[in-house]
Amino acid sequence: MNYPINLQNYLPLAKSIGVVFGVFLVFKVTKLVLLRYIKKATEKTKTALDDVFIERLTHLPNYFLLTLSLWAASFFLDLPQKVDRLLYSAFIIALGIEIAKLTSQAVQTLIKEFAQKHKKINETLLLFLSRISRILIWAIIILLILQNLGYNITTLIAGLGIGGIAVAFALQNILSDIFASFSIFFDRPFEIGDYIVVGQNRGTVKKIGIKTTRIESVEGQEVIIPNKELTETVLHNYGRIKYRRIAFSLGIRYETPNKKVVKAKKIIEEAIKQAPNVERLDRVYFKTFGDFALIFEIVYFMNTSDYKTYLETQEKINLKIKEEFEKEGIEFAYPTQTVILEKAQSNLQSV
Repeated sequence: MNYPINLQNYLPLAKSIGVVFGVFLVFKVTKLVLLRYIKKATEKTKTALDDVFIERLTHLPNYFLLTLSLWAASFFLDLPQKVDRLLYSAFIIALGIEIAKLTSQAVQTLIKEFAQKHKKINETLLLFLSRISRILIWAIIILLILQNLGYNITTLIAGLGIGGIAVAFALQNILSDIFASFSIFFDRPFEIGDYIVVGQNRGTVKKIGIKTTRIESVEGQEVIIPNKELTETVLHNYGRIKYRRIAFSLGIRYETPNKKVVKAKKIIEEAIKQAPNVERLDRVYFKTFGDFALIFEIVYFMNTSDYKTYLETQEKINLKIKEEFEKEGIEFAYPTQTVILEKAQSNLQSV
């Protein structure tokens, strides 16, 4: 027995299936055709914000298209309330994630453009603001998602506020480091790449975090210092000095004639003046009579604060001095003792 098929019963299902395929088709066509022409137009603009928007649309994930199409298709079907709510919640969450990503990328782009226009702005501060902006954006989006899902965010925020006070007491050491990081970012006692000395620790700053700062020591190991400690102790920043003052001394033998002493002074002066990265020679003096040597005091300035460059320059100076001393027969002093023996003759009277 044949029963007539009532197409009206299947019409909502057909419409919903059409919506699902239609959403995917529209986005694919838009991605392949429309965005291609829009992208060429945005490349001519000065700002990169429109590029970020087009890039985000071009790379919309499939899960977003799926949740959007299923939620749109649900309008043509008589689904249980729980299913409707589930599809709506999935779409709101997916939409919130994409808005957060788009907003976050837009803020990062604005920060980069601002940094390029104002090159004197602290790069570390910009990185910190970038992180804070991402946290705030995601926090706002999560609250909006919860509100759209029917949760009372006013009660939630109030509860978080009361709980936050208790957490603050429990985590006061951690929070003190976090607040110290604000002081570092705004006061700028050092930046990434600076060579600093803090107590017994010394090295090059590699990363300034929310809680700690990481430096790479001369030996190569990573030293992690709490930010609070950096703001409560004396810190020496060698990365800010424009010139490095070098002071050293050397000694020659006491037996060296005066003419050779004067020659030694000229050799030292010429060796320093000819060395690379030397800004100026301050002084070379035959300063004092040491325990076993004639002592010269030498002071000069370099036009760089880099420690490795200082070592390379000092090495060239030392080699040049040694080479010229050998040519002139001038000998370096080394710890010696001269024992003077006097032979006393005694007239012994015999009784």
